[in-house]
Amino acid sequence: MISIHGGMYCMPNDLPEKSFFVAGARPYLHAHLGPVFILHDGIVNVDVYRADPEVYTLFTDVEFAAFMLMRGIYVDTRDDPISLSLGLA
Repeated sequence: MISIHGGMYCMPNDLPEKSFFVAGARPYLHAHLGPVFILHDGIVNVDVYRADPEVYTLFTDVEFAAFMLMRGIYVDTRDDPISLSLGLA
């Protein structure tokens, strides 16, 4: 499900740093959230990411499943939405 929605699967020590992303970027249909969604097991320490909600949005697997099933859409209404990546593939 992650890769179908444009995500990438990373182990905790492989997560891309904030410097790889453009400030002000938002998910197009979820403009109220940070653009990088991190799914975690609730055991791994993710405090460094939780402290930066402008870039990172954190979910456990159960929270992410509930998020995907809800119909709350907040469209980015900017004329020219900002791309997230600085060339990270």
